Amino acid sequence: MNCSLSVLNKLKDIKEDKDIKALSSAIFPRTHCPLFGVALTASCVKDMAMLVVGTSECSYYTKVFSNNRQKGLDKVYSLVMKEKEVVFGAYEQVKMAIEHIIEYEKPSGIMVVTTCVPELIGEDYKDLESSENNFGIPIFVVQTEHYKCSSHIVILCKSKMIWMGLIY
Repeated sequence: MNCSLSVLNKLKDIKEDKDIKALSSAIFPRTHCPLFGVALTASCVKDMAMLVVGTSECSYYTKVFSNNRQKGLDKVYSLVMKEKEVVFGAYEQVKMAIEHIIEYEKPSGIMVVTTCVPELIGEDYKDLESSENNFGIPIFVVQTEHYKCSSHIVILCKSKMIWMGLIY
């Protein structure tokens, strides 16, 4: 790859966006975010609700994708982390969201799907899976930290072991 700075424009020569030159091109196609692999597969799990914990972008696109795929019958919920949760964590909000989903949806299980931001700040929801969680239904935590893996397949293989017996 040739990364010569001579291809770049000087600041005084930039009048519009197209005047900004890149040093390299994006590589396409690249890996897919594991979040969408999980969303794609979650619909195969009988009576499972999915709670996506992350930024508004991750939550929005997962909901839109699932809603279109399930023709409005999806069981995808979003917990959008605001600035305060990014700093102090969202553990209590996740617990309240789970309680709300159980009351509203009455699923046989809930998949809590964490995205890059909660993973980067060190949020740990694994203890929600324990039998002492007082929710009365199985809670499965699936980490979709795209920065750690090169493919969504790795996450799906790990998740499938969790879902054994729950897939149609």
